[in-house]
Amino acid sequence: MRRGACWYSMEMAGIVCHTGAGIITKAREIVEQIGRPLELDTDGIWCILPSSFPENFTIKTSNPKKPKLHISYPGAMLNVIVQDHNTNDQYHELVDKENRVYEIRKENSIFFEVDGPYLAMKTVACLVKLAEYEGQKSTSISTAKRLAEFLGDQMVKDAGLSCRFIISKNLKALLKWLKSPGLTDFDIRLILDWEYYIERFSSTVQKIITIPAALQQVPNPVPRVAHPDWLHKRLLEKNDSLKQKKITEIFFHKEKTYDEGTCSVDIPDIEDQFLPSTSSAGLPVCTKRKATSSAKNSRLNKKQRVNLTEAELAMTWQEYLIQQRKAKSIGQGSNLPPISKTSTGGNKTFTGIGQFLRKAKRTVLDSPWQIIQIAETGKSGIYKLWVLIENDLHSIKLNIPRIFYVNQRIPKQGESPLWKKVNRILPRSHQVHNLYEYAIEEEVYQQHSNDILAELSLPHVEGVYETQVSLCFGL
Repeated sequence: MRRGACWYSMEMAGIVCHTGAGIITKAREIVEQIGRPLELDTDGIWCILPSSFPENFTIKTSNPKKPKLHISYPGAMLNVIVQDHNTNDQYHELVDKENRVYEIRKENSIFFEVDGPYLAMKTVACLVKLAEYEGQKSTSISTAKRLAEFLGDQMVKDAGLSCRFIISKNLKALLKWLKSPGLTDFDIRLILDWEYYIERFSSTVQKIITIPAALQQVPNPVPRVAHPDWLHKRLLEKNDSLKQKKITEIFFHKEKTYDEGTCSVDIPDIEDQFLPSTSSAGLPVCTKRKATSSAKNSRLNKKQRVNLTEAELAMTWQEYLIQQRKAKSIGQGSNLPPISKTSTGGNKTFTGIGQFLRKAKRTVLDSPWQIIQIAETGKSGIYKLWVLIENDLHSIKLNIPRIFYVNQRIPKQGESPLWKKVNRILPRSHQVHNLYEYAIEEEVYQQHSNDILAELSLPHVEGVYETQVSLCFGL
């Protein structure tokens, strides 16, 4: 179940390997009652059977195209076990796509095939003459050559010699083979190359235990066996807090809550609202009627309820005067419309630009916005929003600050307008010590980014989060 193998998924790989292991285990149990299993593989079993055991049967049929049918008895015997234990009794096959009708039947595509029989199985183990291995190196060849030093060349010159290891009490031979003439302590624990065996054993532990555990986000179960460099690098890339996320990890597809076949709501395109109409059908018709005195009083009371306070109107008037003075100082005049101010008793009624600004302000604040486009400008952190508000297209400048979070082990002293202490859940459930939210203008952040990052890399800072998040996510 290596990750690099051609599996559709790790779950499918586990099911296939588990099923194969169960089939081979049952086959071994049957073979042990008849003969002897020699080798078990993931998809087969090598075994020896008695010569008296039935092998092949030939059945004559009435079909002229295939008059004889050959059956392997060992294969059929094992396939019966597979049929009884590994048949899918509820296999569904789609027969009618429109009505979604399925046909249910039994299905089993696993079966044994007999490869053989072979009269013998031979394993190559120094079966040729030792002289033919000249120039090659292996444990068996070295053992055979050292055996010749004791018994003579005549004992190892013929074919068929198999040497695995040799045990000797002769210290002179040991000094010669170890190539250490000054060796005085012959303790086996000092002679063995423990670094070699530890490396081999650690490699086995990595393959079986530590690497699969790391790929499943499990801490190292054997801390004495360190992860290889390539795995350490992959884990750092996988757990990098500054790594940019994929858009599919942030957004998801929302399911429709209505049936497309029964929905008759016609939603117009937003671009069609700005096109001139060529037909008068469907347009609203306006009829004028004379308002009664009660309607006038009701409308007047409604206007008085939505009017701004005198302080807000005075502020609007002051802003208008400031704009007039600025326009005159640069010699460009003023294109603003005149403001007329009338007074009736103790009540003040503002008309002209004051009423226009008040109405425009109320419209922008109270009406829903339909964002058409978010466009970047030449200044960092400044965006231009094109929004549709009550059939009017507005261009609005938007300043989005750079917001990021700093987790410190030591709390900050005092207060600052640049940061505030917050409570959030950090990625991968990291411990929250003292979490602060920074809000800095993007232009200032870009100009002093090196100084800011140097300050945030102090030892008491546990981590910095969301410094690479796009500013558009702050909308």
